Amino acid sequence: MNKAIQPKTHQVKFTCTTCGAVYDVESTVVPEEVSIDVCSNCHPFYQNGNSEQKVKGRSEKLAAKFQGSAKKNKN
Repeated sequence: MNKAIQPKTHQVKFTCTTCGAVYDVESTVVPEEVSIDVCSNCHPFYQNGNSEQKVKGRSEKLAAKFQGSAKKNKN
C-alpha cells in the first residue's frame, strides 16, 4: 500500500453521553474527543435483545381509541 495516500490516524476518545462509557479508538476523526449518544453498553438492541417499545406511539393510541368506541357502538 502506498503510504502517501493513506489517511493519518491517531487516538480518539469516544464518550457515551448516556452511560458514560469511554472508548479509546484509533481513528481518522479530527477532534481528539467525540461524544456519542448511545453505545453498545446502553443501546436496547444489545440489552436482552428486546426491541419492544414500552410507550405506545401516536398511531397505536389512535387505533386503540377507535377500537374502543367501535365496541361501545355495537352494544
